[in-house]
Amino acid sequence: MMNKARTILNASIVVIAVFLIHYTINSLLQNHSLLPIKLIKIHGFVLSITTIVILLSIKIYNLYSDKVGFGYLGLVLFKMIFSVIFLYPNFATKTNETKILVLNFFAVFFIYLIFEVLVLLRYISKKSSR
Repeated sequence: MMNKARTILNASIVVIAVFLIHYTINSLLQNHSLLPIKLIKIHGFVLSITTIVILLSIKIYNLYSDKVGFGYLGLVLFKMIFSVIFLYPNFATKTNETKILVLNFFAVFFIYLIFEVLVLLRYISKKSSR
């Protein structure tokens, strides 16, 4: 139980750090090109979809350990589809803000994707060493 609490704490620290770094970059380098509420929406969406993918991948690993690779690839495909659906309302207007929003979204998307892969690799290596 303590190990799960520690994992959640570490994940929370990473999430908060990524958001603060993103907010700082948006403030200092991009002159508040995106409103903080849009940053919160981006991080909230990507965090929730990443959490779902991690939990479902762990479930797949526990049920069918030999199929976790295919399951993860399928889940990432759905993650990308949901990301396009999330961004679709912004594509209606072709403004400079749309480009900035999409670039910021995919920067956050790939940071969380790397985090997701590292968490799953750590989980799988810990489980297979037992």
